[in-house]
Amino acid sequence: MTDVSRRLVLGTGVSSLALALASTLEPTRAGAAPAGASPAADGGPTRADYARHVGHQFSAVTGTATRRVTLRRIEDSLGTSADPNLSFTLVFEPVGGRVREGIYSLHRRGVRNHTLLLHALGTDGLLQAVVNRAQR
Repeated sequence: MTDVSRRLVLGTGVSSLALALASTLEPTRAGAAPAGASPAADGGPTRADYARHVGHQFSAVTGTATRRVTLRRIEDSLGTSADPNLSFTLVFEPVGGRVREGIYSLHRRGVRNHTLLLHALGTDGLLQAVVNRAQR
């Protein structure tokens, strides 16, 4: 027979209540935009952040490694009617050698830092970061 203590029953009940309450609240995070605000207001990447920097180099930082990449172009996301400022693809070319796929923090003076997944685009060494922040 299983021995159930009052402490176990109380702990399970409190945990269940906390989980139920948390699931009904809107998730928040530091720096999040107020409810009802545009997604562009939360500090996440927008096309406007990068549009003036096509042809310029960025530092791509992961862990202790820093690589240089050049923003070659910004493409529209295919198959979506979302706001093009919030749904787009950044295409980068590595500078001075291959850059591995991974999550990088991109840095350039005049551009807010964003952490994006850079992954291969074809076989010519280009990398892309797909951004889709459109509300559904």
